[in-house]
Amino acid sequence: MSPNEIAVNRRHLSARKFLIATGSDWQIPEIPGLSAVSYHTPKTIFSLKRPPKTMFIVGAGATALELAHIFSTLGTKVYVAEKSSRILSTFDPEVSALVTNDAKNRNISILARTKIIAIQKSSIQKRVTFLQGRIEKSVRVDEILIADQQLPATDLGLENAGVKYTENGILVNSSLQTSARHIFAAGNATDANIQTHTALAQSRIAAHNLLHNNKIKFNDSPRLQVAFTQPEIAQIGMNEYDCKVKGISAKIAIVPLTTTVRSNITDQRIGFVKLIVDKKRVVVGGTIVGPHASDMAAELALAVRHKITSEELASTPHCFTSWSEAVRIAAGKLL
Repeated sequence: MSPNEIAVNRRHLSARKFLIATGSDWQIPEIPGLSAVSYHTPKTIFSLKRPPKTMFIVGAGATALELAHIFSTLGTKVYVAEKSSRILSTFDPEVSALVTNDAKNRNISILARTKIIAIQKSSIQKRVTFLQGRIEKSVRVDEILIADQQLPATDLGLENAGVKYTENGILVNSSLQTSARHIFAAGNATDANIQTHTALAQSRIAAHNLLHNNKIKFNDSPRLQVAFTQPEIAQIGMNEYDCKVKGISAKIAIVPLTTTVRSNITDQRIGFVKLIVDKKRVVVGGTIVGPHASDMAAELALAVRHKITSEELASTPHCFTSWSEAVRIAAGKLL
């Protein structure tokens, strides 16, 4: 096979340029007995004909919690198991605490610091045995969902085309060009941990650079993480830990959603807005938890990218009785 030729379903196709967008696959953990029972990943879970009565989810990232909230809303008793001390570990600790506390009201059991030691058939169900600390426990469930870690789909014979990659994904430059100049890559094949909005942004850059000589560079600033849970979560730019690592003297304001009129007239009270500014009061990051957090994230993304100050953000008109008033109020506390 030449660097300009690929094989697809035994057909050989050739081209001057290629774009690799093969995505990622869910990593199946080595749990004793797992291979002997049926289980699902986020790619297959919606093939179920009806919501199960009980479900055990391995993993506690954004996708795992999104699916936990969906199925609990449909009446499923959900267990969410996580090896570390808290769920949603890539988000702020305040987010983890809020979602964990709220899970009790949603028929979701959060099992932190949990190691699964065995899975076995139990009549028509599955028995999941796990350790919490040194205490062994078990539950019987109808379905098991593996939603912990993803791996980039790179088993494509990339070596034949001179495309360099690691276990973390295909290596690309700022123009999303691989080590083979005629081959570009975008999306989860380059990094299994990026979310869909970043993958889409990459695809637009890669498609342009593949077709045009005037190359444009991919700018992923600010970092944006979203979880479509109930309520939604959006984290933009740097968090407190990032500021400490980079030696940034940060000032922080956290405002509960209940400070807004919208919260009181809709009786939706779970959530907050957190803003982080540097010593010049420039917004460097923030977190929004609440209804339509994914929509509100755009304002903070612009603020971070264009180095807007908390004074500028607070003095910008925000629609009365909108959720965005929480952003204005938080900014006002950082003047």
